[in-house]
Amino acid sequence: LDAIPMTKEGIKLLQDETEVLKSQRPDIVESIRLAAEDKDFRENAPLDAARENQGKAEARIRELEHTLNHAVIIDNKQGKGARVGNTVALKDLTSGKIVNYKLTDSAEADPLSGKISIVSPVGGAVIGCSKGDEFAVQTPKGERWYLVSSIRN
Repeated sequence: LDAIPMTKEGIKLLQDETEVLKSQRPDIVESIRLAAEDKDFRENAPLDAARENQGKAEARIRELEHTLNHAVIIDNKQGKGARVGNTVALKDLTSGKIVNYKLTDSAEADPLSGKISIVSPVGGAVIGCSKGDEFAVQTPKGERWYLVSSIRN
């Protein structure tokens, strides 16, 4: 299967989330047991909710474990151009505004904190670019041109 390039910090966040979810298993089982004590299973909303909660938690644990099993810590000192783990400063050539993004795999992406996935339009376009390169990105508002102002590890 494909390796998932991730930063050490991203792997740690996923490991922490997995541990929290696993530590909640006894509480979830207990909530199912308590809800099941009501012998009327036809309309037992608390039991349905507890089972749904368990299903969501177990699905998330499987998803996290899959990602962690395929995670490869990236070495952002190898190779040329922008890559996963780098922080890039991009100048919007229309507005002149400069934005900073940390390039991540989709598992680590958090646009609100400045972490964008390399499969996003901007992230995918900047991969491999060097300082001084210009590139275009198709957005809902039309084509936008960016200049790579800097690349930091």
